Amino acid sequence: MSKYDPLHKYLTDIPAVQTDVTLRFTDLERILGERLPASAYTHRPWWGNESGGRHVQTHAWMQAGWVVDGVDLAGEWVRFRRM
Repeated sequence: MSKYDPLHKYLTDIPAVQTDVTLRFTDLERILGERLPASAYTHRPWWGNESGGRHVQTHAWMQAGWVVDGVDLAGEWVRFRRM
């Protein structure tokens, strides 16, 4: 079980007709039930779509069928797009 399982479930539950979703970091923290790590706020690579990598957060969105399509660290939001 991963601490990012709630994000996986959230993305999986989005109706198939919706092709993208933008979430503020605070929305993600509400979904996860805890704060994002500091690196999510400061390092763009944390949001990478590294297929087959070891980053558990990436597995959460990619296994749900989504990729990060945009991220704004200063604005604290991320946009996911269906694969």
